[in-house]
Amino acid sequence: MPLRFAPGPILRRLSADQRGAAMVEFGLIAPILALVVLGIVQGGTMLGKYNAMRTGISNGAQYVMGGGTDLATARLIAQEAWPSRGATATIAASKVCRCGGTVADCSLLCASDQSVPQAFVTISATDIFNDGVVNHSVSAQQVVRVR
Repeated sequence: MPLRFAPGPILRRLSADQRGAAMVEFGLIAPILALVVLGIVQGGTMLGKYNAMRTGISNGAQYVMGGGTDLATARLIAQEAWPSRGATATIAASKVCRCGGTVADCSLLCASDQSVPQAFVTISATDIFNDGVVNHSVSAQQVVRVR
């Protein structure tokens, strides 16, 4: 008499058992969920640091818009208003004058129409944010027309 496999009550009962299915499904989804949460936390942290950088630049620009002319003071104000800056953070302030679309000397009148050249102050900042895995270089700048 040949042995044939016939599903008995034990095999039917084991195949119908669903008690561990939720745990297995969660085990498959949990790593993906953890990566999404980690990405949200890192993105939020980086956004907060970027906004702090923009606040510093804006404060330096406010000084210039209020009539301040010393670029070192504008840079210092921007630096002091950016408390969470890293050790690699740099802040620069520069002034450029233009006659039409070309760079001109700020102390001379424009040759084309004898008008005062337009003056612009640019305040820029850069920093490298480390999220534990990758270094992200972030920069921002604000240009203010002062004349």
